[in-house]
Amino acid sequence: MKRDELDRLLAQSRVPEPPDAYWDAFPGRVIRSLQADARVRDTPPRTRLLIAALAATAGVLAALSLSLWIVRPQPTPPGEALRDGRALGAMLARFPGRLRAVTRDKEGLHTLLSSTADIATSDPVWLEIREGGTYRVIATFSGQKITTGQGDAIVLADRSGHVMLIGDAFFWSQEVSAGLHGSIRLQAAPIPEPDTAKRPPSPL
Repeated sequence: MKRDELDRLLAQSRVPEPPDAYWDAFPGRVIRSLQADARVRDTPPRTRLLIAALAATAGVLAALSLSLWIVRPQPTPPGEALRDGRALGAMLARFPGRLRAVTRDKEGLHTLLSSTADIATSDPVWLEIREGGTYRVIATFSGQKITTGQGDAIVLADRSGHVMLIGDAFFWSQEVSAGLHGSIRLQAAPIPEPDTAKRPPSPL
């Protein structure tokens, strides 16, 4: 097609007419656009810069908070550090030969020490004692004495991993008990060596 033919064809063509709805909505669109432009122009440049800086800072802080939340180690559940031996190991390093027990109750972590450095640290065990509204987790060693609502008791562990409490008027083990009364509930198990499967405690 030649240039003059193309020009004649274009001159004969009609521009398509927009629908009536377009012209009905057109004034409103123009007014809204002018109002938005006026708001931007009325905002001082320093204010716009401050708003942009605050928005960028908020984005950076949000990303940093999310990353810290993802990588933050979860807190150790109360008593778990006693059951797996971490608390006992840390206290043994501080009080070698003198540590008799580490106890966690509602008031926090407590250590029971001997006045002489002659405590045997073989056969570590943990005990969970619930008496009425009180709750304690104790990490100690076979042969040590603990206090319960039933009186003092000697903690013993045999080579098979069985834990026993022997008091003046009661006996408790993971399999059988006698002489206990009231609302006392006991659980106990040896503290495992690293990478050794945990033996599930046997409730009373």
